[in-house]
This record gives sequence, C-alpha cells and structure tokens, in this order.
Amino acid sequence: MSKLQKIEGDLKGLDIASLATYDERISSMVLGTNPLKAPMYMRDFVEAYDSTNSMLAKATRALGKAQGELEMYESIAYFDKAPDFLSQRGVKDTVEARKQYVPLNVEVQEAKDIVALAESVVGFLRNKLITYRMAHDDVKKAAYTQDNSPD
Repeated sequence: MSKLQKIEGDLKGLDIASLATYDERISSMVLGTNPLKAPMYMRDFVEAYDSTNSMLAKATRALGKAQGELEMYESIAYFDKAPDFLSQRGVKDTVEARKQYVPLNVEVQEAKDIVALAESVVGFLRNKLITYRMAHDDVKKAAYTQDNSPD
C-alpha cells in the first residue's frame, strides 16, 4: 500500500456520516426549543463540535501529508521521469519541456486527486464546525432569552 493509498484510506475512514444525527437535531430544534430541552440540544451540539473538530484535525494532517507526497511526485516526475518521456517523443529536454510533462505524470495526477479530496473534506468539516457552533448559540439564545423580537 502506497502512502497515497494510506492517506486516502485515512480520509475515507473518517466517520462523517455520524454527523447526520447532529444535523437532524438542528432540524428538530426548529420545532421548538425551551429551557427544558435546551441543555440536551446544547450538549448534542457540543458533542458534534468536538467530534467534528477531531475529524478536522485528522483531515488537516492528511492534507499536509498529501501535499508533501504531491511535491515529492512532482520532483520525481521532473528530475527522473521527464527525460525518458521526452526522449521517447523526440522532444528536446529543456526546463520548459520538463515542466510541461509534470502534470501528465500518472503519480502526480493521483496525488493531486488525493490533495483535492483532503481539501474538500477539510472545507466540509470547517463548515460543519461553524454550523454546530451556530446551532449551539441559537439554542441558548432561543431558550434563555426573554425578548425574542428582532433588534
């Protein structure tokens, strides 16, 4: 198993589906939040925030690893694989020709896909953190504020 496959496995191993239960809680809180239900909702959103933050840390680490692997594969493509590729096609080995080859390299393409996956997971989890933080604050405001009229 290559490092890229391990990184991809780590990203796919994150239990993002578990966040759906917290999303359902957001939908159900719209039906009514009162001081009796508020502590349960607030606890759930703190748990959601904590769980999401843990996944975000793992995804961010995977993103860093994937970016490192991408840089390595780009270097290998440029220094080691470009000369053979260019000579097989009768193209003069120049700096610009090597630069043109790098994005064509299969390993570079695979690494870019894993980086894109990691970036999307990190972005998704960052947005979920904001969502759960806002939900927690909304519950607190709705349940414990006397005047719910708009300012």
